[in-house]
Amino acid sequence: MNWNHNNLIKKVAHNKFKEFAKEQMADKGLYRNTYVAFLIGFGFLFAVAVGYGVSLMFLAQEFTVIIQVTTGVLFCFTILIILHELLHGLAYKLSGAKNVYFGAIFSKFLFYAGSDQEEFNGTRYRFVALFPFVIITGVSLLMLLLYSEYIPFGLAVLFVHTLFCGGDFAAANFIAKHDLKKIHTYDSREKGETYFYFKDETVS
Repeated sequence: MNWNHNNLIKKVAHNKFKEFAKEQMADKGLYRNTYVAFLIGFGFLFAVAVGYGVSLMFLAQEFTVIIQVTTGVLFCFTILIILHELLHGLAYKLSGAKNVYFGAIFSKFLFYAGSDQEEFNGTRYRFVALFPFVIITGVSLLMLLLYSEYIPFGLAVLFVHTLFCGGDFAAANFIAKHDLKKIHTYDSREKGETYFYFKDETVS
């Protein structure tokens, strides 16, 4: 497919995505504000769990809570990173993508999923961006309700995973500034770039 870049809004190199995310999070918007609210809420609960666990450890020689919190954090920095990106990949597939790919830049602790040379409008891209947050947060909250003995682990997962989702909400915040049906995006695996542009409906 030949892409028309006459209406290009933004070009983001994969290895510069964190800088892009910080830039977008500086702009107030629905998704930025929603992210901050979740981060503060889950961060407070996580801090309470850590404080409670440390208190039990020193006052009663009880290590269960602090072990669960530590295990939850380690889980997030290992297995959950893979699950998060796989969920992005699943969301791409559910949106009709055929050329899903994954990448990592370990020096920047940056992991990503993309769909090579396939066009998505803003609505579909938002779905892909927020899908892991919705699924993992939903499962974690359900676990808190059903298995109260694992609350410290669940709170650690909720908070740390929300930290990981900053880039996803930043992307959603960026596209929400434009008409979701008119802004389009595609990835180039070869160039390592993502493009955001207005769709020129007169060009087939």
